[in-house]
Amino acid sequence: MKSTTIILNLDNLGNNINYYSTKYNKKIMAVVKNNAYGHGIKEISTYLDTKKEVSHLVCNTLKEGLYLRKLKITKPILILGTIEKKDLEKTLNNNLTISITNLKLFYELLDLNYQGKVHININTGMNRLGITPFEFKRIINSSLNIEGIYTHYIGGNNDITNIKKQQETFHKLIKTINYKKYIIHDVSSNNVSLLNLKYTDSIRIGLGLYGLNYITKPVLSLTSPIINILKIKKNEHVSYHSSFTAPKDGYIITIPFGYGDGWFKNIEIINKNYIQAGDMTMNYTMFFTENYPKENEIEIIGSQNKINNIAILYNLSPYEIITKLNPFIHRKLNQK
Repeated sequence: MKSTTIILNLDNLGNNINYYSTKYNKKIMAVVKNNAYGHGIKEISTYLDTKKEVSHLVCNTLKEGLYLRKLKITKPILILGTIEKKDLEKTLNNNLTISITNLKLFYELLDLNYQGKVHININTGMNRLGITPFEFKRIINSSLNIEGIYTHYIGGNNDITNIKKQQETFHKLIKTINYKKYIIHDVSSNNVSLLNLKYTDSIRIGLGLYGLNYITKPVLSLTSPIINILKIKKNEHVSYHSSFTAPKDGYIITIPFGYGDGWFKNIEIINKNYIQAGDMTMNYTMFFTENYPKENEIEIIGSQNKINNIAILYNLSPYEIITKLNPFIHRKLNQK
């Protein structure tokens, strides 16, 4: 049986990298956390490992970092999340760069005389992770192998006043040290066009990498094959709880894609030729059509159903939708 497929446009991915690298003349730190925003960490990271513009791959957990090394990824890998003391030997042995996200980890690293590369995460207003500006001097002057310094801003142009205050705090600290010794990365694809890049060495890109920000080109499309076509009479019911009633004689078509594949049950799949017939089920979705279908598959995300448009319609961010996509969905690489 044919399967639901995620198609990854590697040409668009390469063009997106080139866009940021060329426009801002900065090194690129490519964010591949959460299964590369649902795209497929294996497929995306293997490609990124070949790109000279990419200096680092960025993930969130130790598990992701170890998996990347298992894939034989050679580029430096930065872990943004907090690391437990018991796992520090693994980060060292696998050449994984870790983040100092709190004082507890800092003192644990000192106690162990940790020699691996670390980046300092400074909390400038996100108030999630990171050391305080007051604690920064103590850490930057320590014996640790500090490679980079970064912060995380609270968004993009929807809160530009507070983001600029964050950057002022960050820059005030950076100016107190010989910042050229370190990799400085504070901006992301969400705010790079809004902020001062004077001290920025590298750009962390996630949304822009995958074309989820209206500027770059979408990398992911999602289709599912029609696996069943059934004649139906007017007033017959479809799906659980008889949630759809046929308005006239026609056909019910079924695709092997449901909320078990990581889709929001309340997000209707829109198609110009068919209407979704009742509740989406765990593994299948049905559609009604008056005429016998000519297509052999249905687009879920793509040129007709753009992920940004879907997100706006349901008051979500595009990555809230795609990061949920099941990692077991078949991935197909598309490259000229």
